[in-house]
Amino acid sequence: MGYGAVLEKFRSDTVTARICVYGAGSVGCYIGGRLLAAGSDVCFVGRTRIGDELRQHGLSLSNYRSERWFVPATNIDFSTDAAVVPMADLVLVTVKSAATPTSAGELAGTLRPGAIVISVQNGLGNAAVLRTALPGHTVLEGMVPFNVIAGGTGSYHQGSAGALEVKAAQALQSFAQAFSDAGLPLIEHPDMLPVQWAKLLFNLNNAINALSNRPLKEELSQRAYRRCLAMAQGEALALLTETGIRPARLTPLPAHRIAPETLGSYPGLLFRAFVVQRLESRIYDEYN
Repeated sequence: MGYGAVLEKFRSDTVTARICVYGAGSVGCYIGGRLLAAGSDVCFVGRTRIGDELRQHGLSLSNYRSERWFVPATNIDFSTDAAVVPMADLVLVTVKSAATPTSAGELAGTLRPGAIVISVQNGLGNAAVLRTALPGHTVLEGMVPFNVIAGGTGSYHQGSAGALEVKAAQALQSFAQAFSDAGLPLIEHPDMLPVQWAKLLFNLNNAINALSNRPLKEELSQRAYRRCLAMAQGEALALLTETGIRPARLTPLPAHRIAPETLGSYPGLLFRAFVVQRLESRIYDEYN
């Protein structure tokens, strides 16, 4: 074993791994905050507005199970640039998809050798963009199935159920305990594409929800909006069938039944009394 490998092993055996949330918005602040509250070494890179908010109020976190956590401002390491990235062993990229190429370029000039990157973003191609810009680094696809609502003054609320999903990799083993301690265990998959497509099927409602200008619960309580979503998901499922991709099952109902049966066909009373229970809180109770 060479000197560099010995030094790296010594470092990993004696120093708590540092996790950097790059692009800390609602999801990034929530996940990073949960890790920080559980004792992990976490730093954040994000916008000035969020940094000022956290420095003034700290991080107040809650979830749909009425659990709460608080991280005081003095314990939060927040930066508006990538100066803290070289010290990170694991980087969680949580920027919007459009910002991925720029973020990839910034990370390429700052990541230390051996650092792992997880794209915790919506969409299908972000990890590939990061992987191209970061040769020699382990870049993994990740997916957050739950929603996070920013309440202002440093508060973030997880409004729906779900576990963090990630591409399986041996390199993740040294971080698995940190996520478990935070109550956010990593569910590993050999192939993340079906998982990403399953999430995308739910995200097809984002535009419909925005156009409806209604809270999600109110929107999905109306059959007309559910039928719009069912048609969009039905078209996506037809495309997936042609390409041979079977989306992963993220809810008690399989994806191929959600669009035509669950969202589109049931009248309002049946939807509320029967379907909501089978879908649990993943897509319906986000804005309770």
